[in-house]
Amino acid sequence: AREFLLSVALLLMTKKAPLRSVSNTALYASTSGGNGNAEDSNRWLFILHWRALLRMLLRTAPYLDEHKAGTPPMSSSSRQSGVLKRTVTLIRSSRRFFDQGVRPPGWKAVLDNGSSDGESVFPVPQKDSTARALWDVTRNDLLYHTHSNSCFRALIMLYLFHPSSCSSEFYLEVMPQWLESWSNVDRCPEFDFLWMVMFCRARKYVSPEEYDWGSLRRYLLTQCGYWLQIPVGGVSADKSFPRAAPPGKRSFPSRLKAFVGSGSKYE
Repeated sequence: AREFLLSVALLLMTKKAPLRSVSNTALYASTSGGNGNAEDSNRWLFILHWRALLRMLLRTAPYLDEHKAGTPPMSSSSRQSGVLKRTVTLIRSSRRFFDQGVRPPGWKAVLDNGSSDGESVFPVPQKDSTARALWDVTRNDLLYHTHSNSCFRALIMLYLFHPSSCSSEFYLEVMPQWLESWSNVDRCPEFDFLWMVMFCRARKYVSPEEYDWGSLRRYLLTQCGYWLQIPVGGVSADKSFPRAAPPGKRSFPSRLKAFVGSGSKYE
């Protein structure tokens, strides 16, 4: 039943699907009276809660939570791998439907104290609410636990669930901390790839005049020597020049690489 529901959801959300080009504020309710024009009616909000998808991901891959032990496998590894890949695809396709505090024109916020005319009570939405909640969950691991695999798991969560459509104010607030976390781990191809994806998302909403991209550019140029495998050091005829040892590197655990993709996609 779970695999069937995943297949149906992917048919609606992935590429060339009915909801692929729809945002969470672009749904109109059909009108029963008048001229029947849907554009004359109020917009509907189509919002998916990222925590529900996170719980689904943790049930699929319990090893993402280091404080819990997974149940013994009840199906073949190939079947589990297929379910995991489809779950990750569904999460990546659902990011544009997370609640970022964006409301359509005409939406009236009702304060928490309610109103006397019997209207529904809605809290005032916070701008970039999903992105801020996700950053609060992953921030400590990304900044202070870079010596363990906790930072890798936190970055995978940030990569999968972080909505691209954020305000420039939010990106300007978190990008210095992103660069600090990135520079704390040297020579890790998967770690570098995911952080480059996150900064590519941010550059769509931050203008060149608002942020000093020079620090990021210098870090990228510094890393190019390792990415392009440029040899450093040499050997002289009298062997007076020492042979440089190959640089050490870190890598994601094999089970976490499934969330990034195959090697050909990022190397």
